[in-house]
Amino acid sequence: MHLPGNLAGRWQAKRRRRGEPVIIGVDIGTTNIKAGAVIDGRYYGSKYGYATDYRDNMAEQDPAEYLRGTVHCLKELRAQIGGRMKPAALVFSGHAPSLVCVDQHGNPLGKAIIWQDQRAAEEAHLISTLLGETVNASANEAKMLWLKSHQPDLYQAAYRFLQPKDYVLCRLTGQFLIDESAASTMVTYRRMQKDFEPIGRLGLDPWKMPEVVPSELVLRDIAANYACELGTDENTRVVVGGIDAFCEALGCGIYEGHQIGEMTGTSTCVFGCSGSGSGGRGGGVGEGGGGD
Repeated sequence: MHLPGNLAGRWQAKRRRRGEPVIIGVDIGTTNIKAGAVIDGRYYGSKYGYATDYRDNMAEQDPAEYLRGTVHCLKELRAQIGGRMKPAALVFSGHAPSLVCVDQHGNPLGKAIIWQDQRAAEEAHLISTLLGETVNASANEAKMLWLKSHQPDLYQAAYRFLQPKDYVLCRLTGQFLIDESAASTMVTYRRMQKDFEPIGRLGLDPWKMPEVVPSELVLRDIAANYACELGTDENTRVVVGGIDAFCEALGCGIYEGHQIGEMTGTSTCVFGCSGSGSGGRGGGVGEGGGGD
C-alpha cells in the first residue's frame, strides 16, 4: 500500500496502537541469549548473559539459564515495545553440538555439556575407528559415550538428549525435537531415514534421541504458564529454527552454489554452499570453524 506521507504516518500509528504482529528471533548463544524484533525499520533487542564452568578440559552450563534467559529477554523486549508488540512467531537458533540430558517431563538432569567441552577425546577416537568417519570430542555421540562410561546413572536416567535450543522448545511446547541442521552434526544421523539407528553400533540407545524435524517446522500450543508470562496467545507460532551458524549463513545470503561467508562470535565459522544438495554431508550449506 502506498500512501502520502501524512496518511502513511497515521496508518502506521494505528497499526502500532492495535498491536502490530511481529516476528521475534531468539538465539541461545554460547555466552548469552538474545531476542530481537524489527518494527517500522527500527531494531529492538534484549540479552541475558550466563556463565560457563571451564575446568579439567570440560565446559558446562546450567540448562535452567537457557529457559530463564529466554523468558527474561522476551519479557524485556515486550516492555520495550509495549502495546506495539503482538508476537506472531518466535523463531529460534542456538549453539551446537551441545548436550542437555532431560527426563520424560523435560526437566534437565545435570549440567549441559557444550561444544567447547573436550573430555570425550578418547571416545571420539573410538567412534572414528568404529565408524570410519573423523569425529572430535565436541560430537554429541562422544559426549553420550563418555556419560555412559563415567556417569552411567545419568545416562540411564536420560529420557532424551537435546540441544540447548531444543531444550527451551521442549519446555515451551512439551515436544522433544531436534532440527535437521543440528542432527547433521552427528555422524550417526541418516538423512534419508531421519534417524540415528547407527548409534546402536556404539552401544548407545537410538531411542534416547529426539524426533528429527525440518528447521522451518511451525509449532503451536505454548504451555499456558509461559504463554501468559510472555504475552503470546493461541495464534502465536513457534518455529523450530536451527544451529546459529547455519542461520547466520542464510542471513548472509549463502543459499546458492559456491558462495562463502564468515561469522565471528565466541567461535569463528566459515560457511559455504556447494549447490549440490539440501544440506548435511551430501551438499548444501556447511560450516567449519573453531572457538576459544
